[in-house]
Amino acid sequence: MGSSLEPIYRVSGLSRNIFNSISEAILSQYTIADENSRLRNENIILRGLSQQMSAIQAENGRLRALLHSTALFRGEVQITEVLSFSSNSLNKSIVIDKGHHSKVYVGQAVIDAEGLMGQVTEVYRATSRVLLLIDSSHAVPVLVNRNGVRAIASGMGFTDKLNIKHVAASTDIRVGDELVSSGLGERFPSGYPVAVVTMVDRNEGKEFAEVTARPTASFDQINHLLLVSNRNLDLDKD
Repeated sequence: MGSSLEPIYRVSGLSRNIFNSISEAILSQYTIADENSRLRNENIILRGLSQQMSAIQAENGRLRALLHSTALFRGEVQITEVLSFSSNSLNKSIVIDKGHHSKVYVGQAVIDAEGLMGQVTEVYRATSRVLLLIDSSHAVPVLVNRNGVRAIASGMGFTDKLNIKHVAASTDIRVGDELVSSGLGERFPSGYPVAVVTMVDRNEGKEFAEVTARPTASFDQINHLLLVSNRNLDLDKD
C-alpha cells in the first residue's frame, strides 16, 4: 500500500517545491521592484540635493564677486536682495529688501558685480524701488574709458541695449569702447562700468552719430545687488 502511494507523495512533494520556487521567484521580483523603486527615489532626491548644492555654490560665487567689486568705492556699500520685478514691460524696475531702516535714500546708486544697475526712486520702511538703467526714462552720464569723451547712456527697454546720446559724428568713439560712469550730477559713483559700445553709425549729413552699447550689468540675472552711498551727497536732502 505504501509503495503504491509513493508516486503520489513524490508528485505532491514536487508540486510543493514548484509552488515554493514560484512563490520565491514572485517574492524576489517584488523585492527587486521595491528595491528599484527605492533606488529611483533616492536618485531623484540625490539629484535634487546636487542641484540645490550647485545653486548654493553659484550664489556664493556671485556674492563673492559682488563683495570684491566694493574695492572700487570709497563710499559705504551694503548688500541687498531683490524681492520682485515689475510686471509692466514699460517700467523696468525692481523692489529690494532695504529701506529707511537701512538708511537707503532716493537717488542712491545700485550696482552688481559687473556694472551699474540703476538708482533708488522710492523708499519705504523696509523696502525700496529701484529704476533700472535699461528703463526708457533712465539716463546716466558716461565717458569713454579710452579717451574721456563724454556722452549720455539711456535705457531703451531692452536688457542688452542702451542708446548713447549726444555723440557728434566726428567724435572718436569705436565699437568695443568701454563706457564708465562719469560722476557728473553726483548721483552715480564715477569710474564704474556701464556698457560696451556695440554699434557706431555715422550717417552723412547728420550732426550726431547713432551709437548703441551693451550694458555690462546682468539685467537678466538679478538676485543680489549692492547699494552704494556716495559720500559727496547730502543724504538728508531727499
